[in-house]
Amino acid sequence: MSLIASRGGGSVPPLEPGTYQAVCCGVIDLGRQYSEKFDKTAPKVLIMWDIVGETVEIDGVPAPRRLFKQYTNSLDERSTLAKDINSWRGQPFSPDELKAFDLRRLLNVGCQLSVVHEQRPDGRAFVNIAAVIGLPKGMQIPPMSEAICYDADDHDAAVFARLPEWVQDRIKQSEQWKASGAGGAIQREALPFDEPPEIDTIGGSFGNGELPF
Repeated sequence: MSLIASRGGGSVPPLEPGTYQAVCCGVIDLGRQYSEKFDKTAPKVLIMWDIVGETVEIDGVPAPRRLFKQYTNSLDERSTLAKDINSWRGQPFSPDELKAFDLRRLLNVGCQLSVVHEQRPDGRAFVNIAAVIGLPKGMQIPPMSEAICYDADDHDAAVFARLPEWVQDRIKQSEQWKASGAGGAIQREALPFDEPPEIDTIGGSFGNGELPF
C-alpha cells in the first residue's frame, strides 16, 4: 500500500523507474482513517523522502524531488511498514522495539528507494515505492532539507500549515481531527521544514553499517 501524489495541477513528469538514493525528510501522522473497503478505521502514517540528485523547478526555483509512501502504522510482522523498516536498517525489530518504536528515528536517515511505475484504472501511470533498502556500509548522504514531523494527537498549527494541501485534507478526514473540530488544541515544538514542492521526497546521513535507528 503506497501513496505517491502531486500537489495538484502540476505538470512535473513522474520520476523514472529505477533505484535512487534518498533521505527521510518527514514523518507525518495521518491519524485514524476510515476505510470504506474494509469498513474499519486504522492508524495511518506518511513517510517522505528527498531524492538525491533529482530536482524540479517550482516557480523558476530548483527544488528537490520528493517521494511519499503511506503505511498502516503497525509493526505486525505482516505489515508493509515493518518490512520496509527492517529492509531499510538491515535487521529485524527487537522485542522491546516491537512494543514501541519511535518513527521519528527515521528522520534524516539515508536509504535507497526502488521506484516502479504502476497503471491506474484510467490508464495513467503513477510512481510507487516498491522497496526501501539500506545504504551500502560507509555511505553517507547529508540531509537535503530540514525534517518535518506532525502528530495528529498533538496538533501543531505551524507544522500543519507547511504540509501539502492534499496531506492536510487527508489529516482532516481522521478521527482525531473530527473529534477536535480543528485538529486538536495541544501544541508542541515544531520542527522546521521546507514545504514540499511537487509530486514526490527527504534526506539522511547514515549507511547500513552504523544502524542509526
